[in-house]
Amino acid sequence: MNGSRQVLRIAGAAILAFSGLTCSLRDDATGPGAPALTGLMVSPVLPPNFSRFAVGLGIEQIHLTLQGQQRNVLIDTVIAFAATSPSITIRLPLVLASTSESLLVDLSYETLAGVQLFTGQQTVVVHAGTPTIPPQIPILYVGPGANVYYLYVTPSDSIFSFGDTAFFDVQAYDSSNQLVSGVYINWQSDDPSVVVDAQGRLPVPGTSGSAVIYAQTPNGSYGASLVYFSKGQVALTPDSVEMIPGRTQYFNAYGGTYGSYAWTVNGIPGGDAVVGTVDMYGTYNAPSQVPIPSTVSVCASVAADTTCSRITLTSPPTPGGDLVALGDTYLLTDAALSAQSGNRTLGAQLVNYSGTGARTGGRTVIFDRGRSAPCLSSGLCADSALNSLTAAITGAGYTIQRVDTASVYRNIPSAVKVIFLWNPSTYLSDRETNELKRFAREGGRIVLVADDTTSLGGSLSNSLNASNDVTYRLISGGMSFSYTDAACGTTSDITGAGIQSHQSTTGVATVTMDCGTEISPSNNGYPLLIINQQTVGATAKVDPSHSVNYGG
Repeated sequence: MNGSRQVLRIAGAAILAFSGLTCSLRDDATGPGAPALTGLMVSPVLPPNFSRFAVGLGIEQIHLTLQGQQRNVLIDTVIAFAATSPSITIRLPLVLASTSESLLVDLSYETLAGVQLFTGQQTVVVHAGTPTIPPQIPILYVGPGANVYYLYVTPSDSIFSFGDTAFFDVQAYDSSNQLVSGVYINWQSDDPSVVVDAQGRLPVPGTSGSAVIYAQTPNGSYGASLVYFSKGQVALTPDSVEMIPGRTQYFNAYGGTYGSYAWTVNGIPGGDAVVGTVDMYGTYNAPSQVPIPSTVSVCASVAADTTCSRITLTSPPTPGGDLVALGDTYLLTDAALSAQSGNRTLGAQLVNYSGTGARTGGRTVIFDRGRSAPCLSSGLCADSALNSLTAAITGAGYTIQRVDTASVYRNIPSAVKVIFLWNPSTYLSDRETNELKRFAREGGRIVLVADDTTSLGGSLSNSLNASNDVTYRLISGGMSFSYTDAACGTTSDITGAGIQSHQSTTGVATVTMDCGTEISPSNNGYPLLIINQQTVGATAKVDPSHSVNYGG
């Protein structure tokens, strides 16, 4: 039997990460020195939509074991579990050896036949007469396919015409590259409008575009497939993009042989100096001036099939769907905002911008210092240093959500308009990259704050490398950060031509900075702040093209 046909498919929106366990006890002690008789209530709580996931996994019962301090078994029971319910409350009598005891709680989610699917263990200290709320119990998947290391999803790099139905399949492998059979698969798409069902079937939407389809196992291993939707047999990505005059954009064409496409710009084979040129491999060079009209079409043709991408040329770039990079944390701290009105205006306008896309109406801002940000531990981007920025943002009617622990971007809430990445020191995965690109396609903005080594104690190399990773993954051509300080000393003012025209700098006459890190805007970047002929602030539109690591 082919390994790809031994896969069991399940529905669901998320992989189980934790099971909540809430224990409350009441004091029914029979007297001094006597054993404490107490009522124990255990409530295993499952995440939203787990019931759909549980149906496929066949969870039908919970095996609960409680051991006392001497590891004597106090309770060993099996409770029926209805997969249609996200939680179950279990009330059990319990006799403790004393009024305070350390209990070892074992949970096992099982099939009716007793096959373990998820297990978890936690030590809980309980005090008779005192309600106890222990931490969540980490759950580990131990069921079929727990040894899966990576997946291959097929088909990949395929084009589907409007009205078609795409069928996806997987092959699962362990760490020794051996096929694994009987694997549970949860299908997901990086685009909520592109829906793949529990059998891996996807009704193709009626608009041009692309999507990444993920297959994930309960142990967290996943594979991905990038697919394209077109009215014919040719697809082009990105299908729309904004560019600055004189810059370069590479277009990927699918449906024909590499180098065999006939390329045109506004119907002109190869284009011209007015509307831009494109070579036989899809490399488009924008004209040096914005044409009239400012929107042009780059098209690729094979035989009778043609598909086009819309390019909007503008300078400076429009706000929203962009990344703003700042090479100095000080620019947004209390010291700068209190001393300089230009810094306050810049800080407020990074958030309070107008643009197109659903997220431009959002009222939530994320301060993400959870990617091992060194400025949080040093205090430079701690809450105590950002009171003025917080006041400017909340005063404009926004809510700030702080993320100071490990953060992974999945399904960013629709109300989020701006994400501040403060000195990130961890790299973006492909799935996070695609989620942030979707966030930008919907009009959201990412503010990336990097800094020099001096002001953070000389320990920022990881942060700068991770910042380069963020720009490389999100921007065509990237924007690199270097250690060269553009200005150092007490403080320095940026004025005049050092403040470039952009929506975020409107009305800003002077910006005060401290030691800054130089930014190289590269191909598609636009300088915002320049001092001593070095760029310390820049912006670029986020490249909408997907990022995929095949095989997970």
